[in-house]
Amino acid sequence: MKRKKQVAAADPPTPACKPETPMSVDTTDQDADHAYELYVEHQKQTWTDCQSASDEFDKSVLTYSSAGLGVSLAFIKDIVPLAQAVVLPLLYGSWIAFGVAILVTIGSYWLSIHAQRTHLEHLRKYYLDRQPEYLNAKNPAASWVGAFRWISGICFLLAIAGTIVFSILNVAESKHMSDQKNTSGPINLHEGRQPVSMTPLGKGRQPMAMTPVPTSAVQQQPTNAQAAPPPPADQGQKK
Repeated sequence: MKRKKQVAAADPPTPACKPETPMSVDTTDQDADHAYELYVEHQKQTWTDCQSASDEFDKSVLTYSSAGLGVSLAFIKDIVPLAQAVVLPLLYGSWIAFGVAILVTIGSYWLSIHAQRTHLEHLRKYYLDRQPEYLNAKNPAASWVGAFRWISGICFLLAIAGTIVFSILNVAESKHMSDQKNTSGPINLHEGRQPVSMTPLGKGRQPMAMTPVPTSAVQQQPTNAQAAPPPPADQGQKK
């Protein structure tokens, strides 16, 4: 009597990594049984690796989008001022793309939780309630997770490309303007403010020069050393 085994998907299928549909395998001999067990084991490992890579992709997009937005803002602040920047629509477009990538990635986490809850409900109805129509039933949330992953990845690539092109064009424009200033002619060193002239230090105040007088006037004036002449002797006797 032939024995048949079926493989059911352990996780909700997504467009990025979808396991094969359940299949019937003929295991009449020992080699076939061993081959089937190896197939199931490798399928589980591949599905686990695929889920891990998907999670890492979402984390990378979220991290690098935030970092790229910060780098573009720092470029405008420290390297090329916004008033002197060229092709600004390219910069604005890259900011929008970074923002969309961040928002879509965050939304994909919420959709992933909803998809897992829906898948658990399908597992219960298929394995416990024995309802075969829930085998690989449609899970819209899981499909949207895959679509969101594509949208975030495309927006991230567009944002990175826009930031790189914007940076290259502005650096080239800044270098061109700098070269024009250097080749416009000799620099006039006298255009700046001249230093204040030094005030000379004067000597102390000298005494006023004396005005000379005539020699005859000097001889007529009596000196303090000469005494006044005595009165005549007869004048005293008459009194």
